[in-house]
Amino acid sequence: MLKMTPVRVAILFALVRFALQFCSNPDLNLNNDEIRSYLVAEHIVAGRGHLGHDVLRGYPVPTLFFNPYTTYAYVFLIRSGIDKSVWALFWMVVTAVLHGRSVLTFKRLADITLPERWAMGAMWAYAFFPSVLVYIGARTLYENIVMAVILELCWLLHRWAHQRAAVCELAYVTIMVPLAIMLRPTALAFFLAVGATGAAWLISKRVALRSAAMLPAMVITLLFAHVVKQANTYVFGVPLLTTQTGFEFLQGHNPTARGSWMGVWWHPQNPNHRYVHARIPGVDAMNEYEESRAREALAWEWIKANPWDEVKLDLRKLAIWLWPTNYEGPYGSDKPDPLKALAFVLGFGMVAYLLWTRKGTLFDLVLFAPVLASLAVTLVFFMGARWRFYAEPLLLLFAVRAAHLWWEQRRITRSR
Repeated sequence: MLKMTPVRVAILFALVRFALQFCSNPDLNLNNDEIRSYLVAEHIVAGRGHLGHDVLRGYPVPTLFFNPYTTYAYVFLIRSGIDKSVWALFWMVVTAVLHGRSVLTFKRLADITLPERWAMGAMWAYAFFPSVLVYIGARTLYENIVMAVILELCWLLHRWAHQRAAVCELAYVTIMVPLAIMLRPTALAFFLAVGATGAAWLISKRVALRSAAMLPAMVITLLFAHVVKQANTYVFGVPLLTTQTGFEFLQGHNPTARGSWMGVWWHPQNPNHRYVHARIPGVDAMNEYEESRAREALAWEWIKANPWDEVKLDLRKLAIWLWPTNYEGPYGSDKPDPLKALAFVLGFGMVAYLLWTRKGTLFDLVLFAPVLASLAVTLVFFMGARWRFYAEPLLLLFAVRAAHLWWEQRRITRSR
């Protein structure tokens, strides 16, 4: 019988990932977010500028709401005559390769604190984890790429505490971290959290200079952000990456907020829409940048005037974050997922144990950093399953450690 080594498992699940994504998207379409960015790119190529279709007005208006990096990537595709289906297929292949690599990386992270058999079990648990395998993993979402890069960076930080960064490792971080951030700008919070805690970990190991391996990625990220902001200046007269922040910030802080994403906040019958029109005079005459700033100011006004309501809303966001459902889709995502619930209970339980017994290390904090970043983004905006996804594999790792600890304690008790 063929032995399933970690490399073979990684290859198997890379193929599974590609097959699932292709079956869920055989026409090689872009996801809804990217379709909107692509439409903006078509307007740019046609010489009309950054325009997006306004559903309520019924015609295109100046916009910087969508991902600015992928918008310019689509401009390049269109001008080069490359069909968007080729782009979708390319990222399917990249996602599959990175997923296979992430299976190996997860095994290596498990090896740090677990014996071989348990580390192999952790690897299989990661490969079959519902959000990793199906709910987000089976879709052509850039979150899959971000997750793989987060895991790889965690592993590399552990390696760099014991040996210098190899050229290939430096190249990986320099290329893939900025790329992941450009594909999903919210990923910046997660890489900052892992990078900051990783630097603290390396300082504690007296190899602080090795944290400089992350500097090229930081410089490239800042450089691209600067270039794109300057390129966007003509849209509203100010250097700007996106206007989306103000809209989403208000969605997370107002009397109608529910703590999770409100998909049709722009609809006239939506409570959020009515609240905005009641509190912001002349909002319909504003451009998107002005409205974004006005919405952000309104959110701060509400927070200052209603601190207790803000606390209750934050607690609701945390409760929704902990409720073990999956990203919306046709696979029963609205039902509680028992595997995710178990991972959450055991994972947070293990973290509490490490804190209580003071047995945790700074590297445990590195592994927990994506969880903290996910909770922070949730509190700043609202609970989104796509950014909770970045925290789930790390909680799973802590959960397997909890199960191993329980098993060892049980074995010791029985042997007495």
